[in-house]
Amino acid sequence: MLSVYPLTSAFNTPTYSNMAFQLLAYAVETITGTPFSDLVKRQVIEPLGLKRTFLATPSNLTTDVAIASGWEHDFGDEAPSTGYYLSAGDLSTIGASILSSSLIPAKLTRKWLKPLTHTSSLVTSLGRPWEIVRSRVPVSAGSKTTRIVDVYTKQGGGGESDAYTSLIALSPAHNLGISILTAGSFSHADFETIKSLVLDTFLAAAELAAREEAKKNYAARYILNNNSTVEIILRPDEAGLAIGKFTSQGVDMLARFGNLTTTNSGKKMMSGEGSKLGAWLYPMGLTGRAFAGTEVAFRATVGVLGVPTPENCASWAQSDRIRWGRYPGDLALFGVAGGGEVGSVNFPLVSERSYRREGREGDTIFGPFEPGE
Repeated sequence: MLSVYPLTSAFNTPTYSNMAFQLLAYAVETITGTPFSDLVKRQVIEPLGLKRTFLATPSNLTTDVAIASGWEHDFGDEAPSTGYYLSAGDLSTIGASILSSSLIPAKLTRKWLKPLTHTSSLVTSLGRPWEIVRSRVPVSAGSKTTRIVDVYTKQGGGGESDAYTSLIALSPAHNLGISILTAGSFSHADFETIKSLVLDTFLAAAELAAREEAKKNYAARYILNNNSTVEIILRPDEAGLAIGKFTSQGVDMLARFGNLTTTNSGKKMMSGEGSKLGAWLYPMGLTGRAFAGTEVAFRATVGVLGVPTPENCASWAQSDRIRWGRYPGDLALFGVAGGGEVGSVNFPLVSERSYRREGREGDTIFGPFEPGE
């Protein structure tokens, strides 16, 4: 290898390489002292119960698996890059295990499902080994407002002359994925049609389902007393939960949220004539135990109602500007009972926990939860 003229300098531009996977297998074998195929069996196939996954050409091609012509060979040391066989069902099982972090810690999964570099396309980035497709997805049914969703894919086969194509595609934002396997003389054309139809339908449906679930679980009126109320809502054509009303001891805290935006441009935007402040909540992937059972953490992003989020939105740089003791000023903690029902919201900024009450008179206000309730 050292005598071969290189394709490009290191870390200069992304390129696809089967050899890289072969070298990776060699490195793992050297570090562990175990054949790579044995490690795959021990750490992936057996824990996941994969019954139709093969690390070499299956002995019975009639009952075990259908293999595209020209791919029934033993690829030897190149097998880690191109010589494994599996069914669509087993491929789906692998995808589900990645999303659920059943084989590795969740923080490693989150680190793994991230871009490593970009391409010349604005909608395609690359990871290890991910081919990441960035898609605009409507935030609600029929909406022209969209948000960016990253789909982490790995595709095999491909070109116009190839006899097979395979794909695994994962949407961490929705905790869902798909697997596609095609073979035959029209494999590539069939695959591209199926992929486009499924992904277009799949992402829009997943976004709508997530919105409905968020509305059911979180959107409600939360009350401490007559002077302290929080209303969590979803507005059409907006991404994320919105704070419709937030009063604490008679003070309009939503109006005070402008103080969480400390940049001059942000304050100027929010002080414009006729502007009305809005705040939206987004999950941070943090949960913890508390007297209220389980708490799920959200952070508030402040903006102006009716003003679309700009492409160069810098909300990622706005968090944690103001703190109250050990808590961020933009933090909201939703209390979840043992059965999964959201019953309270706590804004540490005002040291108040309000309890859920639906928008009808006479409904019961939930009391504090106990662990395991």
